[in-house]
Amino acid sequence: MMAYPTSPYSNETDWKEGFEQLTVRGMKSHFEFGKWIMDHYGPNGLKFLPPEYNQRDYRVYSTDTDRTIQSALANSAGIYVPRTSRGIDESIRWNAIPVRSIMVNEYDTVFGQFCPALTEILDKLRKERFGNMKAKYPDLFQYAQQKSGMKILENPFLTVFLSDTLRVEKSVKGKIPGWAEPIFPSPMDVFFKELLNEYTDNEKITRLTAGPTLKTIINAMVNNTRGEDEVKLYSFSAHDMNVHSIRRALRVPLSELADYTSAVIFELYKGEMNDHYVKVLYRSGPGDTEPLGLVIPGCGGSQFCTLDRFIEVTQNLLPGNLEKECEASTEEFKELSKDEPTFKKKYKYPYNVKRDYYRRKRN
Repeated sequence: MMAYPTSPYSNETDWKEGFEQLTVRGMKSHFEFGKWIMDHYGPNGLKFLPPEYNQRDYRVYSTDTDRTIQSALANSAGIYVPRTSRGIDESIRWNAIPVRSIMVNEYDTVFGQFCPALTEILDKLRKERFGNMKAKYPDLFQYAQQKSGMKILENPFLTVFLSDTLRVEKSVKGKIPGWAEPIFPSPMDVFFKELLNEYTDNEKITRLTAGPTLKTIINAMVNNTRGEDEVKLYSFSAHDMNVHSIRRALRVPLSELADYTSAVIFELYKGEMNDHYVKVLYRSGPGDTEPLGLVIPGCGGSQFCTLDRFIEVTQNLLPGNLEKECEASTEEFKELSKDEPTFKKKYKYPYNVKRDYYRRKRN
C-alpha cells in the first residue's frame, strides 16, 4: 500500500492500527486459518500434528515486516489455541510461540529478498512493460494521475501502488473515492497482475523469487524422508507476491489474484512401499475451509506426485548458490549493490518513498 496525495485516508490517524499494519479483521482471519490447520492435521483430523506446541513439531518464518510477523503470530495462536496458562499466570491463556524473522538485507534459502541481479532484471522489465502500457492506455494513465495526484506519467509503475492502495481502501474502509470506481478494480487490476506475473516472467527470475522458497520446502521434505528433520509443520508468512510466484512456478492455472490469508500448502505422504508423494493444495483466502488440491503439470495428471518426480519438474527453478546467482551483471549495479542504502534508494524507489511519505505525514 502507498498513500496517494488525494486519498481521503492519507493520514496515519485514518487507520486504527497505523500504516502497513495488520487489521483486527486480518488477525481474526489468520487465527481462523490456524484453527483450520489444527482441525485438519491435529488429533481430530489426520492425527499428524500434536495438540500442544513444541519447537520440534512446528516452526514459523516470516519476512521482516510488521504485518507478516503479526500474521504469523495470529495464525500460530489459532493452531495452538491456549488451553492452559503454561505456568505464566493463571489469568493468562497464551502461548509464546517464536517467529523467526528474515531480515530484508540477508541472503537466505527461504525468501532471498536482497538480490541485486533480480532488481537489475526487474528494473529493465518494468521500464519496458509499463512504458508500453502507458502507450496502450494513455487516457487511463492521464486520468489516474489527474485524480490521484501521483506522478504516474513520469513513473508508470506507480499504477501498481495506486491499484493496491485502492484495493486496501475498498477492503478495510468499505469504499473508494467516486472517481476511482470507473477504473477499479478493472482495468486497474491489470497493472497489479502484471507486477505479480513479472516475478516469474522467465526461468531466471523464477529461480530468484519462488526458487529459494521451493528449495527450502523440498530440502525439508527430503531431509524428513532421511530421518534428518522431524519438524511436522513449517509455516512461511510472506506476501501475495510469494504466493502468486509459487503458483506460477508450479505452472498451475491462475484465475484470481492471491487474496489475504491465501496459502500454498505442501503435504508429504509415505506410501506402502516406503516411497514418498507430494500433494499441493491452494487456499484462496478468508472463509476457504477446503483448500483445492492442485494437479502439477508433469506429474501424470494426479494430485499425488512422487517426491522424486516433483524434484525433477522443479529442478530448473531451484537456485544453486543463491548469493552467486544474485550478483549483478552490469558494472553500475555491481558498484551500487556494494552500498546498500544507496542501492535501495535508487532501485527500490516505491518502498523507500512509502516510508518517507508516511514519516512526513506523521511529522
